[in-house]
Amino acid sequence: MNGLAVHIGLTGIPDAQAMLGELVALGEDLTPLMEAIGVYLVGSTVERFETETEPDGTPWMPSWRARDEGGQTLTRTGRLKQSFDSRADAVSVEWGTNVSYAAPLHFGAVIRPKNAKALAFVGSHGALVFAGEVILPARPMVGFTDQDSAAVVMLAADFIEQRAAGAAGGAP
Repeated sequence: MNGLAVHIGLTGIPDAQAMLGELVALGEDLTPLMEAIGVYLVGSTVERFETETEPDGTPWMPSWRARDEGGQTLTRTGRLKQSFDSRADAVSVEWGTNVSYAAPLHFGAVIRPKNAKALAFVGSHGALVFAGEVILPARPMVGFTDQDSAAVVMLAADFIEQRAAGAAGGAP
């Protein structure tokens, strides 16, 4: 993922680390759990586009386009929101997007002209605007919240319970 990604491993989830460390030591493949965590975290990230909030709950600064058109910030076409995905292995998961403009939107950026004296773009109500620079405010979309941590611990507990039931001859 070249756009924006977060990587967490067992050490990034202290409550789950203690529960899962023993399974790793026994050679248990945690890939199915990590895949489930990835699906959850992608969903959590996509939810931020619906609520237009940062991982800590702070509202995103509304974009001019969203204010003028009555739309949602960072959701003009839905491409960015729909691009989030995850990758998992036996001990970690990474989720994010390969959309190149995700990082400047997440962290904020200053855009300046490279080969001209000014940037030119269509602004409010279709008016042509010239500017020496444009400042994109940070609108964090990817992160790991306390709610995410609690959900990961619940997923890990369910995983362990399923493995224990399977080892005892119950349904996997």
